[in-house]
Amino acid sequence: MTLPLVPMASQLGLALVVGNVLLDQLGLPVPAIPTMVVAGAVASEQHGWGAELFLDCVLGYVFADMAWYVAGRLYGNRVMKMLCWISLTPDSCVSETQSRFEQWGPNGIIIAKFIPGFAIIAPPLAGAMRMRWQRFVFFSSIGAALWVGCFLGVGMLFRSQIDRLMPIAERFGTSLVAVGLAALIGYIAFKWWERRRFYAQLRMARISVRELYELMDSGATPLIVDVRSPSAAARESRRIPGALHVPLDQVGEHVQDLPRDRDLILYCNCPNEASAAQAAKLLKNHGFTRVRPLHGGLDAWVEAGYAVEPFLGGARSMMPAPCTFSTRPEQPTMQNIPVGSQGSYSVLVTTEHLANRFKDVTLPPVFATPMMIMLMENAALNAIKPFLDASETCVGTRVDVTHLAATPAGMTVTAKAQVTAVNGRKIEFHIQASDGIDTIGVATHERVIIDRSRMAERLKAKSAAAGL
Repeated sequence: MTLPLVPMASQLGLALVVGNVLLDQLGLPVPAIPTMVVAGAVASEQHGWGAELFLDCVLGYVFADMAWYVAGRLYGNRVMKMLCWISLTPDSCVSETQSRFEQWGPNGIIIAKFIPGFAIIAPPLAGAMRMRWQRFVFFSSIGAALWVGCFLGVGMLFRSQIDRLMPIAERFGTSLVAVGLAALIGYIAFKWWERRRFYAQLRMARISVRELYELMDSGATPLIVDVRSPSAAARESRRIPGALHVPLDQVGEHVQDLPRDRDLILYCNCPNEASAAQAAKLLKNHGFTRVRPLHGGLDAWVEAGYAVEPFLGGARSMMPAPCTFSTRPEQPTMQNIPVGSQGSYSVLVTTEHLANRFKDVTLPPVFATPMMIMLMENAALNAIKPFLDASETCVGTRVDVTHLAATPAGMTVTAKAQVTAVNGRKIEFHIQASDGIDTIGVATHERVIIDRSRMAERLKAKSAAAGL
């Protein structure tokens, strides 16, 4: 028997359903799920309409994703900042959403629509990270098919129950619309209040770019910390000279490593310095008193015309080694480093990490071997970092590496290191790197623990001998 709901097909129409999906995916507050559920119930009784409905909804979904992808590819960080500025959940925008993309890589695009706050960020972020458009369309299409199929399927499964509700909807249609609008307005108002509360919690003294420049120029030694997410740093591949890259989600892990007797200046490139302020608040909660976010962040520093240097760190800083900034006065010395200690290090591969950009244009666009070695060394550093005291640092003396498989831009590579031997000051490691699909490299590595002051003296003498 044909359900009374079927005549609604002519009223609902493909244009309404697909248009709703398109607007929803573009980010407008017009939820497409209720429309799709009802449309699924209609399609179950109207022969031939379901396949066309499914295909058109998928195309609308992918079209909207491509619009955001192109915007991200053309305008990069400006699009991401705009989305975070208008976001009703800026705390998620500046931290959780981007870290999810870095952890999941392209696979995150498939499930993006099922995760609140992630759907609108993932497509422009993929564009800004220069993911190949063919690869993006492939993953977006899979995600669209799953999302559309899920809610059309719910409508088909519960078609009889939905049909019984339609007379009620027709009778109280105006009232239901009013209730729906009121709920939407209430939701937006609640999120806006949360947004204002979020920024109110992060109010604290900032340091201006001019004050920071004068502080550095005066001979003071503030520790400048770049708390941008790996993807944000890759999109804006510059940093304040000497800055240490500690992403916001890792600040808590390094609380015991950061110095308390120096000024800590934290910066990002997000609206209202939200990430830097979050990190500063976390450090203040742990007893740090000399910590301030940089007002205006990296953008203000660049606009003021102060010097910057290239950022080549990817998802974890490839710059100052984590084992070189500890100031803890009493820590176990290197003799106590246990065999079996482990450390890891990850990087989201961008075009800056590819062989044809890093070395020679005639090489293929794959993750460069020197970059993989840097990744492996940092994994080794992380394995022994907790066991070094303030007077010690470490240097690499040998790497025996085999690069096994190619990795394109857009994938996340993780290196895992394990201490295999401790011979006095010499530490040996076994390291393996993977891109989530293949083991792309293996290595044995040797590092030596050295005295920081003696190294500084040797470098000073060598510079003098060279007339520098």
